[in-house]
Amino acid sequence: MAYSTLGRDVEAEEALSRLVSEYGTQDPVLIAEAYSWRGQKDKAFEWLEKGFMQRRTGLSYVLGNNVFYSLTNDSGWADLLKKMNLLEYWQAMPPEYGGPTKAPG
Repeated sequence: MAYSTLGRDVEAEEALSRLVSEYGTQDPVLIAEAYSWRGQKDKAFEWLEKGFMQRRTGLSYVLGNNVFYSLTNDSGWADLLKKMNLLEYWQAMPPEYGGPTKAPG
């Protein structure tokens, strides 16, 4: 994530590849965080889904995890939270803590 932030794309790709090969089966949520940070929403949701299917404990931290804030405007986010029985909790959260952005009026 640091390499991505610094614009060091080659190092970012190498680090992500290592992360996937070393932790992909153990911690898919960690991989999802990296993809979300990079703005690769489809890949982030793919790895979150893997985490859900494996019932990974890392999913217990998705609400309020600022790394995932970029996903909250995507319909896949609400779909995932619904499957996890967290949709109502997320909908009640204020936007500054990762809750949905409410339309004015």
